[in-house]
Amino acid sequence: MTDSTFFEIKKFLKRKTRLKTLTISFQKCHKFTSKGLNYLNQSLETLTSLQNLKLDFSWCSQIYGNGLNSLFTNGLKGLVSLQYLGLIFPYCSYISDVGFSSIGECFVGLSSLQTIYFLFNDCTEITDKGLSYLSEGLKKLGSLRNIHLDFQSCVKITDIGLNHIGKSLKGLASLQNIRLSFRGCSGITDLGLKDCGENLKGIGSLKKFSIFLNYCPQVTRTGVEVLKDELKKILPLEDLSINL
Repeated sequence: MTDSTFFEIKKFLKRKTRLKTLTISFQKCHKFTSKGLNYLNQSLETLTSLQNLKLDFSWCSQIYGNGLNSLFTNGLKGLVSLQYLGLIFPYCSYISDVGFSSIGECFVGLSSLQTIYFLFNDCTEITDKGLSYLSEGLKKLGSLRNIHLDFQSCVKITDIGLNHIGKSLKGLASLQNIRLSFRGCSGITDLGLKDCGENLKGIGSLKKFSIFLNYCPQVTRTGVEVLKDELKKILPLEDLSINL
C-alpha cells in the first residue's frame, strides 16, 4: 500500500460522518509516508462523532516526526467525542521528538478521552524532550482513566523523561490504570524510580500499576523496592507489578 491508498480511503470516510469506531492498520507498508498521514488527517477532520480510534503503522519506516505531529495539529484535534485513542508506531525509526511537539494543544480539546494506548517501542530518535511534550498534553486530560505507554528500546530516554511522565500523571484525579514499558532504556536508574514513586503516590484513584524495566542495567533490586514502598502508600491500589 502507498500514500495514494489513503486518498481513496479519504473519499470513503467522508461519507461516514456518524462513525463511532475506526481501526486502521497499515503494518509494514514501507511505501507509506507522512504524505499519506496528511490524507488521513483530512478524513479525520470530518468524523466529529468518533469515540474510538486505533491507528497501527508498525514498521512503516518512511513516517517521520512531522507526519505524526500533523496528526495532533490537524487530524485528532477536532475529535471532541473521542474516548479511546490508540497510536501504534513501533519500529518507525524516523519518528523523533517533533512528532509530539503539538500534542499539548491537541489534547486541550479532547476532554472526553478516557484511555490512551501508545506504542512507540524502538523509535530510537525519541528523547526526554519528546516525553516532555507528551507530558504537557497528558496534563490536559482530566477524564483519563487508563494509560499504556510503551517506549521499549528508546535508548535516548533517561530518568528525566520518566520524571516528566510521572509529574504529568500525578494530577489526574480519575486515573485508575497505568502501564509503562521502558525495557532496554539504559538511561533509567534507581534515582528515576524513586522520583517516579514520589510523583505517583499522590494518585488517590489508582487501582493498577505495572512497569517493565527489563534490560535497564542501571536499575537494581534496591530501586525496585523503593518504588514499591512509595506506591504501596496508594490505598486503592489492588495490583502492583514491577518487572525487572
